[in-house]
Amino acid sequence: MYDAPFDTPPAHDGLPDAALSRMSRLAGDAEAALAVNDRASAQEAMDRLAVLIGTFMARGAEAETPSPQRPKHRIEVRRCLTSWEIRRLEAFLDANIDKSFDVATLAAQIDLSVGYFGKLFCAHYGRTPKKHLLHLRMERAKRLMVETDETLAAIAYTAGFCDQSHLTRMFSSFMGQTPTAWRRLARQAAGRPARLVRAC
Repeated sequence: MYDAPFDTPPAHDGLPDAALSRMSRLAGDAEAALAVNDRASAQEAMDRLAVLIGTFMARGAEAETPSPQRPKHRIEVRRCLTSWEIRRLEAFLDANIDKSFDVATLAAQIDLSVGYFGKLFCAHYGRTPKKHLLHLRMERAKRLMVETDETLAAIAYTAGFCDQSHLTRMFSSFMGQTPTAWRRLARQAAGRPARLVRAC
């Protein structure tokens, strides 16, 4: 944890002014949070500062041209998604699961490039952002099928699928059975009435 004020990051010829300004702002945010004993906010600001520094270190390493006297290999800066990044991503996904958005929109939630974000995301979740979103939508649909009497058409829309046909096609591929068949068995196992309203 941080107990002393933070110096503004020094200027560096290799960093754009916008990046230096953001680093300075984050350091100031951390110092201000500590001044009022808000350690959680200070930690988050410093985590974000560390992420920003790591990102530019990685870009600089990739752009570095090896000299004839040194081995020709790329220097790679490794890191993982931080706790605040994971919280922000999961909050965004939960709130927007029924909407259409691309990976760039998701990466923008934590200020990362699409390529770098994709690597970190896959390392943490074990699947691509697109596959993870499909997994979340499938889990939302399954929960609604067990806990509510909504039609499959309504559930498909709420869970972010285009329509009932899209839900049925993806569900059958993932689960090996239709949503109707799975729903009947799952509701019986949960002790809920097996009789449902019409499917559409």
